[in-house]
Amino acid sequence: MRRNSGAASGRLAVFAAERRLRWLPVCLFAALLGLGILLCRDYGLSWDEAEDRHFGCIAALCALSPLSEGRLVPVSEVRQIIGADCYYGMGFEMLLVFAEYCMTGGEVDLSPRLDPRVWFLRHLLNFLLVWCGWIAVFLSGKLLWRRTLPALIPALLFLLIPRFWAEAFYNCKDMSFLAAVAIAGFFLLRMMKFPTWRNAAVFGIFAAFASSIRLSGGMLFVAGEIALFACIPSRQSPAKRLFPLFACAGTAGAALILLYPIGWSDPLRFFLDAIRSLTHYPWSGGVLFFGREYPASQVPWYYLPGWMAVTLPVPFLVFFFCGHLRCAPAGKRGGTFRRRCGILFAAFFWISLLAAMAGCRTCYNGWRQFYFLAWPMLFIASEGVLLFLRRGAAPAVRGACAAVLALWIASTAVWMWHVHPYQNLFFNVLAGDPNGRFELDYWYTASRDALRHIAGSMERSNEVATVALNAVNHAAVGLLPKAEQRRVKIVPQEVFCRYFIYHMPPQWRPELGGRPFRADFPTAVRVAHEAKIRTSLFLHPVFVYRIYEFTPAGR
Repeated sequence: MRRNSGAASGRLAVFAAERRLRWLPVCLFAALLGLGILLCRDYGLSWDEAEDRHFGCIAALCALSPLSEGRLVPVSEVRQIIGADCYYGMGFEMLLVFAEYCMTGGEVDLSPRLDPRVWFLRHLLNFLLVWCGWIAVFLSGKLLWRRTLPALIPALLFLLIPRFWAEAFYNCKDMSFLAAVAIAGFFLLRMMKFPTWRNAAVFGIFAAFASSIRLSGGMLFVAGEIALFACIPSRQSPAKRLFPLFACAGTAGAALILLYPIGWSDPLRFFLDAIRSLTHYPWSGGVLFFGREYPASQVPWYYLPGWMAVTLPVPFLVFFFCGHLRCAPAGKRGGTFRRRCGILFAAFFWISLLAAMAGCRTCYNGWRQFYFLAWPMLFIASEGVLLFLRRGAAPAVRGACAAVLALWIASTAVWMWHVHPYQNLFFNVLAGDPNGRFELDYWYTASRDALRHIAGSMERSNEVATVALNAVNHAAVGLLPKAEQRRVKIVPQEVFCRYFIYHMPPQWRPELGGRPFRADFPTAVRVAHEAKIRTSLFLHPVFVYRIYEFTPAGR
């Protein structure tokens, strides 16, 4: 009787504590949403943003062609326009185009220099999707640990990765994919806990949405099918066991075809070609990795884990590796569901990473194409945090873990505020001096600030500054105030220009000697301005951009 009464009183205490904390997640996520809305205009355009929007417009036209033209657009026609990029997932891009269509009153401008409201709308909607991913991570934690405070740990870890915060606004491919995986992952865990055909069908829809952004989302669908089969009670008849599997596969397949309108004319062949393009994407550029340049198709096998090791916070890495101790063996104390989820997280992460390392696929711009691996990492790292904060741990261990978390949160918040909006340049202590060793602002998001600096320097002279064209500058000029736009003119690189914005550190390819384009221009060169920030807590200033000023010889 005493034991039963003690257990009952313990449950009542937990229930009372949960009632007191029920508004904490609401307040935190509301504050996060408000902060994102407030800051979404501070971030510049990324290198791929104009091109991705163009692809989304093409996909939207393909989706509307059965209504407007009465036919399905063949894949060959689209491939003639955008090449192998026609196999990119454009599900979310189509949603952004339709949102733009509604905002502009039925007009979609295809010129590169758009109304700034279009870019800000895209940034806001991308952040809203990532914000939904944050909520999904919290709800997944609620399913796992059934308490509010432990469930907030993975969402907090998500927020403490500085690169993810910055790219949540302008990375409409990788961060949107990570958010979609997190949302589909919540429904995957819900399906594992309650393996009904309805939950399986809902998971299939959201897994298809993730796959419509990147086809790598198919790995989550495969993991879901295996997990669903393992979770269905064996005492059920074979027909009842197979029906949820078919419901998941059917809804996922139908939704996936629906979200790829470019492939409607021949879906089977389209997806086979897309998978082939995914494994050997035709990108011939070079990458900088630990001070050495490699072709993107010949990166070393440790390229992905190397980038993870230098761009994720060190406490996160420590908690992640310690979390494996609780994923399967120690997870038995949490019941069958938690044990299965721990095995799912570890298997999904390591199988995906090892498959990518062994497949020698084309990799560039760090590990951004594999940001979706952060989804299982968040929960494994959370298990690592709980390993040190559990009731059975020594008081000194719990106090040290709490102190590390508090210091980590405070230092990250101060650093992110100090370098805003360049949180995407975060490197940890393992990177050493990142200049000349790694690609830095490969998104070229600093173009708007550089153009603003050039326009400011022209204010007194009333001259018009000519700036060399790249994939960002032409569109980024539209984000400047009207008065500053009139003082800047973007010209092709074949034409002599006065200014050139250089986003790579001078240590990379020093043979250029400050002459980033045609060497037959007889010019004198000087560095007009250089921007740097401090990375993490260390003394190495990280290069952001450099403005070269060119003057014709003899002038």
